[in-house]
Amino acid sequence: MEVSFPTRQQNLATLSGHHTPRTLATELKKYKKTKDLPFLLYHIKPVFQAEVEKECAKITGVNITIPKLGDHFIV
Repeated sequence: MEVSFPTRQQNLATLSGHHTPRTLATELKKYKKTKDLPFLLYHIKPVFQAEVEKECAKITGVNITIPKLGDHFIV
């Protein structure tokens, strides 16, 4: 799932059709058994990377991974 901006940039995120950690958390509540589903977050704007990661770390009950450059995944 994509999350591009921190929550403080909610207006910009809404206008541009992107998530913030707040809207991401709302969307994740729609899924059942979120602890069993891996969610990979992408499209974080580099200038907001640390802030978005900190906010996403507060989302509980969800298996979230934020891939780093060079990470590989087998699906």
